Amino acid sequence: MGGNSSTIRRSSSSRSINTLLKDGDVDDGDQKDFYVANFPTVTPLAYRLVITLFRFVLAIFFSRIVIENRDQIPSNGRPTIVLVNHSNSLTDALIIMASIPRRLRRMLRMTAKATHFRRGNFSSWLIEKAGSVPLQRAQDYQASKVKVDNSLAKEILIEALCRQGDAICMFPEGISRYHPQLAPLKTGAARIASEVLYQSRGLDKFELNLLTCSITYLHRQNFRSDVLVSFHEPIKLRPHGPLEKELISDNQSVRQAAISRLTSRLSEQIRSGTLDSPSWEFIKAGNMARTIYAPFGTRIGLGPHIRLTQKFVDVFAGRGRCIAENLTSDVRDNVMDEGDGGKRDEDEEGRRVSNEELVTKLLEYQSRLYSLGIKDERVTNNRLTSRRVIIKRLIFRSLGALILVSVCVPGLVLWTPTFVVTKYFANKQKLKGPAWDTYDEVTQTKILWGLVTGSLTYLLILLITFPILPITLVFVPLLMWLTLRWLEDLVSSLRAARSLYRMLMLGKVELNELRERRKLLSKAVLKVAVEQCGLPRRSQELLLLTEGLKKDDDYRLDESNTIRKRDDDSKQESSNDDEDSGGKNSDKKIGDDDDDEVLEEEEEQEGEIEILNKDFVNRFSRSGYFSLRRRRKKDYNEVLRLWDVIDM
Repeated sequence: MGGNSSTIRRSSSSRSINTLLKDGDVDDGDQKDFYVANFPTVTPLAYRLVITLFRFVLAIFFSRIVIENRDQIPSNGRPTIVLVNHSNSLTDALIIMASIPRRLRRMLRMTAKATHFRRGNFSSWLIEKAGSVPLQRAQDYQASKVKVDNSLAKEILIEALCRQGDAICMFPEGISRYHPQLAPLKTGAARIASEVLYQSRGLDKFELNLLTCSITYLHRQNFRSDVLVSFHEPIKLRPHGPLEKELISDNQSVRQAAISRLTSRLSEQIRSGTLDSPSWEFIKAGNMARTIYAPFGTRIGLGPHIRLTQKFVDVFAGRGRCIAENLTSDVRDNVMDEGDGGKRDEDEEGRRVSNEELVTKLLEYQSRLYSLGIKDERVTNNRLTSRRVIIKRLIFRSLGALILVSVCVPGLVLWTPTFVVTKYFANKQKLKGPAWDTYDEVTQTKILWGLVTGSLTYLLILLITFPILPITLVFVPLLMWLTLRWLEDLVSSLRAARSLYRMLMLGKVELNELRERRKLLSKAVLKVAVEQCGLPRRSQELLLLTEGLKKDDDYRLDESNTIRKRDDDSKQESSNDDEDSGGKNSDKKIGDDDDDEVLEEEEEQEGEIEILNKDFVNRFSRSGYFSLRRRRKKDYNEVLRLWDVIDM
């Protein structure tokens, strides 16, 4: 593939560029960017079938898969290495393949550890049919003392990038594990990038994209939980750039240093889009702090929800930065009271000790709520001090649950085999070893066994009802889906009834004690949020800015939830929006729709709940709260459980 020419003459192919354009794989603007020898690899039929099947399965297992920044994905024909964090075994591969639209990449060539191949089971067949390339890991062959040799796999990957312009996917951690922290990245991806650039050094216009992606699971092993997939801006490498020259240097020490720097840069990008903590305790404390500071539930998007939690995690883990480093000078005075300036000069050791004490108190408060079976929002709800109100809501929820049970029974008969089988094999998987080494495969175990059991159940029903096959062919899947949808409402009603019953049994003395404890925690959390996380004193500003509803504000939030000055174009657009809406701003207080609860105002020192715009209420009610597709959750901790899951 060498040569001095700056472009490559395309090799002959049975498919012309016009055919590619008709297929919708590339557009006219991309033709000039085909600086590889051949067209991208033709997608195997098996790959398409696997992707189609598991998009459907993932939509059943997870409640939502939110994908951010799809526009950052390089299009077909552009050599791309996709680098993803690895915390959920085979599920990570399924998620990333399902998240990339075919119009952008016809195929994503996966990599997997060699021990997954030729095992004779369904997961092995799946990996092979997806066109994955086997990579040997030293830790897998220590006992047999087999010499690890990935030269052929490396050659295949480099060939796919240099000659086909394909996209390959790698998990640079080199291991899947159930752990709150990203493992140190291996240098393999950067080495492949270095070799690709070296082989393309005669091509001035050749460009390699390193596309990082962060996958964040909320309660990864739980049915109907949520997932966030965040793509980052790709790192574009060309053979003759400053950094790239070091990557293709003949001096091995210079090249190695450049590879290490590139690996560190990739690690920073991946970490920036997911929850990353030295321990689960910091994540639990961060979640509790976020709940106290910004009790918005799902009214804030999943991405901002995770990034806001990560800000508290960073502070608790000792990675936090002073507000002066997080805010611009234009904004600093608007989000802090004048008296707070001197507190930024507190002794660093005192700050660390204070944060450690806060983490302990947050975990104790969370543990107490969990043992009582109530949520933080119910502690702050003044209406739930009346036993009459609690009893009325308890009766309403119980009656609703009875109705939903009667509706769900027929479909639950069809779902029961799947639930029983997946539960059995998931528990069996957990017993194979320590949690960090086995829990990452629980989700894939549930998905694969659920697929097998569900398919067999469906086929059995079709055989039994063969005389009316055209009807059951459509009716059975529809009934199972509606049952799953109603089951979410049923579990929600039972969870609310359980919580209301616990509130009924809770004495006023204990409730007042919880409220007093929360008030003290709120002060401490607010101080950390403002002084160390760089967040607004009034958290409602965060909600309004995130939703883009505060039209007359000159500030906005970037991806990291840092407040920035809104540019002039945004101001003009906001001004136009105000004119279109008549410039009316009727102030209303909004609360939690679950149980028709309205959160009362917090104490003034807690930030005073900001009066929310009526436009927000209208938009929220128009957003389709009741949907056949999925239940609109009130809290991201909601899964098919009768209690709140707080494992992360």
